[in-house]
Amino acid sequence: AAHAGLESKVAERTRELAASEQKLRLLLDSTVEAIFGIGLDGRCTFCNPAALRMLGWNDERELLGHNLHSLTHYLKPDGSPYLPDECPIDRVLHTGVAMSADDELFFRADRTSFPVRYSAHPILHDGTITGAVLTFFDLSASRRTEGELRTLIQSSIDGFWISDFSGAFLDANSALCGMLGYTRDELLGMRVADIEAMATPSDKAPHILELFLRGSSHFQTRHRRKDGSLIDVEINSRHVPALGQRFFVFVRDISEHKLAEQQLRQIQDTQLFLARCGYLNADENFFAQLARYLAQTLNMDYVCIDSLEGDDLRARTEAIYFDGAFEDNVSYELRDTPCGDVVGQQICCFEKDVRHLFPRDEVLQQMLAESYVGCSLWGFDGTPIGLIAIIGRRPLSNPQLAESLLKLVAVRAAGELERQRSDQQLRSQQAQLENLVQQRTAELSAALDAARFADRAKDQFLANVSHELRTPLNAVIGLSELARRLSTDPLQQDYLDKVGNAGKSLAHLINDLLDLTKIVAGRLAFENITFSLRDMLARCRAVITYQAIDKGLAIVERIDDAVPDVLIGDPLRIGQILLNLLSNAIKFTSTGGIEVRIGVAARDAT
Repeated sequence: AAHAGLESKVAERTRELAASEQKLRLLLDSTVEAIFGIGLDGRCTFCNPAALRMLGWNDERELLGHNLHSLTHYLKPDGSPYLPDECPIDRVLHTGVAMSADDELFFRADRTSFPVRYSAHPILHDGTITGAVLTFFDLSASRRTEGELRTLIQSSIDGFWISDFSGAFLDANSALCGMLGYTRDELLGMRVADIEAMATPSDKAPHILELFLRGSSHFQTRHRRKDGSLIDVEINSRHVPALGQRFFVFVRDISEHKLAEQQLRQIQDTQLFLARCGYLNADENFFAQLARYLAQTLNMDYVCIDSLEGDDLRARTEAIYFDGAFEDNVSYELRDTPCGDVVGQQICCFEKDVRHLFPRDEVLQQMLAESYVGCSLWGFDGTPIGLIAIIGRRPLSNPQLAESLLKLVAVRAAGELERQRSDQQLRSQQAQLENLVQQRTAELSAALDAARFADRAKDQFLANVSHELRTPLNAVIGLSELARRLSTDPLQQDYLDKVGNAGKSLAHLINDLLDLTKIVAGRLAFENITFSLRDMLARCRAVITYQAIDKGLAIVERIDDAVPDVLIGDPLRIGQILLNLLSNAIKFTSTGGIEVRIGVAARDAT
């Protein structure tokens, strides 16, 4: 019974071992990793299908019991024989220390080789080495991929490097070498810290922490080139611990992008300045503000803004800003100066050695100038009317920015120069016009004085003539009336009446001339005395009766009974009015008669 029980346990144990062996076999057969076992004599004790497939054998029996070194590992990568006692796998069987390698070759059944990465681990039983287990991967595909990747990386316009945990460069592509100015061999002897230009370790810490926590990091920094200059770069890095704590880093030079951003910001600032320039400081004109702005923005030492004179071979400065202060404006010859080269060109730039190119320019020599940039200012008619010149004692660090700013401000500066010229022309024309007005005013004043003098002379002449005529005229009137009284002949009396009336008419005309001179001189005075209107009308009629008779006209008088016989006024002026009315009526009436009607229009309290 005891024997039967023992056999039962043995059978059960055998079944468990068979089941375990079957599970292990299934596991080995299903894995994609190639695995085979080696005994202490180096012969194959087992192999899985993946190993058979990679080594090109069809049946495991072709390997089992055969020395694997002589079948799969007999040559070194350089083609020299691989002796058994040199084989690292053999050392595992003797030392019991596991090992791995990724730079050796295995050979297939058809004697072709392929690169492998393998690991060998000892099999221990009660502390004794009984064999080893070897696992390996075919690296052919990955090597091809690595080759393609290396070719791609080498042809990339972006820089690339591989570094280890200490920061030592392990590899670098040609783009990185060209970017930094080092050869590949030089870089492989350096560390990342040798090219990194971040200010302090605290600036680097966030990126390093992100790299270890997330496995990747993306940031911008600056790198120092071999010649000491700095470039702006964009970094994309990955940390791969499985590959021996390697860091894979792509580097893109973004200096031009940064420069473009800087230029864009500067252009926007300049546009804002131009919009406000001329209003910021009432004590400075536009050109002074612009000269200071250009000097400070471009970090240059001398700025002058000029207007051209004459045949464009001379210029007069509108503003000079030198070493932080303004200087007096001057006129100067453009010959033998870089400003002479600027006239007629959009932009003229000398990044360095400008004083050696123009040895006769005293300003360049005195200030030890190195760089110069200038531009023409164009008028509305397309001809140059001025220029802007900027000079520095150092080589021009950013010529693109300087040229961009000059092109931007040149339009506004030319407009201001045109406006200034127009203002000057307007002031000149205004002065000429004022002089002409003053001249014409003086001429008109002289003419007016002459006219006034002529009027006074005429008035004086009329007054003198009137007085001279009145004396003989009074004699004619008086003698005719005296003769009228002495004469008894009706015809003679009629003639004498006509002579008297004509004399009186002439006397009235002389009085009118005297009144005219009084009116012009503002000295005419009206009398305010009593007179008879009916008697006045009779006298006026007597004066012009002969004229009416000559034309066959009858004069009819109609005086309203309401008209008083005695009135108060100036009988002389009223008589002149009545006589003039009657004279005009006779003059412009050819047939019929003339009717004189007098009535009361209004009566005042007196």
